[in-house]
Amino acid sequence: MHICQFLGVGGLEKVLYLLIQEQLKANYEVELVIYDYEKTWVSKFEQLGIKVHSEYTKSEGYDRKLLNYLDEKVRDFTHIHTHDLNPMLYIGVLKIITKLKLKKFPKIIHTTHGMEHVVAQPKTKLYECFLAWTADKVITVSEAFKEYYLKKTFVSKNKVINIDNGTPVPEKLPDLIDLNLKNKIIRAHDIEAAKSIWIAVARVVPLKDQKILSDAMSHFPNKHLILIGPSGNNKYYQEIEQSKGSNVTLAGKKENISEYLAASELFLSASHHEGIPISVLEAAASGTPCVLSNIDGHNTLNSNNFYTFNIRDSKSLINTLKTINNTDSEKKRLAFYRAVLDNYSANKMFNLYHREYQKIL
Repeated sequence: MHICQFLGVGGLEKVLYLLIQEQLKANYEVELVIYDYEKTWVSKFEQLGIKVHSEYTKSEGYDRKLLNYLDEKVRDFTHIHTHDLNPMLYIGVLKIITKLKLKKFPKIIHTTHGMEHVVAQPKTKLYECFLAWTADKVITVSEAFKEYYLKKTFVSKNKVINIDNGTPVPEKLPDLIDLNLKNKIIRAHDIEAAKSIWIAVARVVPLKDQKILSDAMSHFPNKHLILIGPSGNNKYYQEIEQSKGSNVTLAGKKENISEYLAASELFLSASHHEGIPISVLEAAASGTPCVLSNIDGHNTLNSNNFYTFNIRDSKSLINTLKTINNTDSEKKRLAFYRAVLDNYSANKMFNLYHREYQKIL
């Protein structure tokens, strides 16, 4: 049983979708609970043939009725797999209550997909300690997250393991640009045909720093930047909308990311913080050259495979974009594709999860 608070269109959802696909191939019996208002991808998961429980919507604050609801859903499973902090605050409590009644409770495996909440809300540090104590296994998606649990929560070393995100990877390097798809994207967004397309894919929030990308485009009038992703901060989204130039498009959330990648000359990310970003893995697997901020979550993927610029530094970003050349770009996109093929495939991710499921039985 997988449990998520939200099921929108983001990195967590993509990783979960790939993991469930691999689990079904291995004859797992899989169900999913989603209990908050964002349920965009419910039908997508249902199309896999699994049962998705999405009828409950939690109330504000700590919803005690949700405890009873989840108790009914999870009791017959061998494993409960929670994703990000909120579900664990309910499943951990259920485990304690059940154990006090001297009854068995399913094994809990928890994946931490991001740690932004620890900075934004210091009280969540205490919640993370609770999570690490009640889970049977804590999976992190970056070595930095793993270090946090080992140093800040006093969790035993054998309980925490890092498993990198994975993505589908084609058997050979795709062409840099699919002209048919480029023409489709150009028509969809009314872009001048002569312009090259650059894209960024992420929730539009200050943490992802799309504004620095948008502002930089005044230096590249022959390029067009498409910012793909839903608004996670309406004030910030409006700020970009009002300040962007004519060669920047705010496209909102899109399902056909692969088409945008196939039409693009560059993939950009100015994020201030990442685990192993699924959007970057997708770009690398598609053969799209990448320009990424100089942060641990990006550099873990080997900065020789992409172009980097200093975080929050518009001058560094602009200078990096100006120094890109076709020969070097071709080498980098090939090297990055091979790195993802060897180390970050969806199948490899599943095999590592499968091993941990078996260990805690």
